[in-house]
Amino acid sequence: MSQQKQHSNFSFPLFEIRKYMRIFEEYPYKLIQVGGITYVLDILDSKLSYTERRQKLLTIGSGYRVYKLPKRYTSLAQILNARGNTYIDCNGKIVKLSRTKPYPTTVRRVLGYDTTHDGKFLMFTARDSFVCRALANYVVTINFNGADVFVGSVDDPAMARSWYRI
Repeated sequence: MSQQKQHSNFSFPLFEIRKYMRIFEEYPYKLIQVGGITYVLDILDSKLSYTERRQKLLTIGSGYRVYKLPKRYTSLAQILNARGNTYIDCNGKIVKLSRTKPYPTTVRRVLGYDTTHDGKFLMFTARDSFVCRALANYVVTINFNGADVFVGSVDDPAMARSWYRI
């Protein structure tokens, strides 16, 4: 069972919803219409977890196809690098994120690194440590609500973006 991380108005994990015409409810389903075809997005009024609700949708015959949600985001850093702005959270709530406030980035030099048990790299900076899939010379972060959020890693600090919108 996956852990839920609570944000101010939604819970992780988030699943990206691609472009659509409308989202509406037809009891007991939440439906989404894309290009004239109607898909099932979620089950309403269910006490099951989101994964269990999706599995239930695949096994029952609703008369509609199940909408595919290929991209799953479990952290704010993943959302920063995503291009979408409409998501469904693990509680079935539709979340629209508008990136309005710019946050400047901070580039920190990696002082050392270690390898984790699953092959990723734990990179140490003067302030914090970050887990990455690839080894790099610099780590890019933003300060979001008093915490450093990992955005990416680069080999040349000039290649890092100067700010992100959240």
